[in-house]
Amino acid sequence: MTEETKHNLYIVLIVAIVAVVAVVALTLESMSASRNSDIFSTNSVNSDSSGQAYVRCSSGTLQPGNPCNICNSAGTGYQAKCTTSQTCNNGQCINKCIDSDGGMKIYIAGTASNGITKASDECTKQVWNGAGYQYNPVPICSGYGCYVDEAVCLTGAQAGLVGKGGSGQPDHLCPYGCSNNACIRP
Repeated sequence: MTEETKHNLYIVLIVAIVAVVAVVALTLESMSASRNSDIFSTNSVNSDSSGQAYVRCSSGTLQPGNPCNICNSAGTGYQAKCTTSQTCNNGQCINKCIDSDGGMKIYIAGTASNGITKASDECTKQVWNGAGYQYNPVPICSGYGCYVDEAVCLTGAQAGLVGKGGSGQPDHLCPYGCSNNACIRP
């Protein structure tokens, strides 16, 4: 055998080894992806190519929509993951927040509660402290700087939490005064 023939055989052998290694690697990767797909697509929340959330139970059926649903114990249907005192927010179960006066209602005194945190509306007086304004709780106020600090259930990314002036919620001016934790109606 000539040197050139030996050289060509070595090149063919190296190419063949690289090809076998590549095939083995791709096969192992495919098996791993398939196994992971089974783990993460059955009895768990997934998203399809359009971003639609769904739950796949062991029966193979898909239930689109609420990612807070889970498969029942038989794997044939769906049930809510959240308890009755919770709501679903971005796929997470969070405590429901209830505002007794129905939201940002400055003429009605109310309380916002999520079962963990509770806050009530209150009259406040705006005062200058030398560095900026602050709002001090008072039983009653009128005139300049009279506000109500409205306790509310937050929405969006903070859904389920209770908010007041100190949490970035604004105090609301009461032009006719504030009494009993609500603005006085005109």
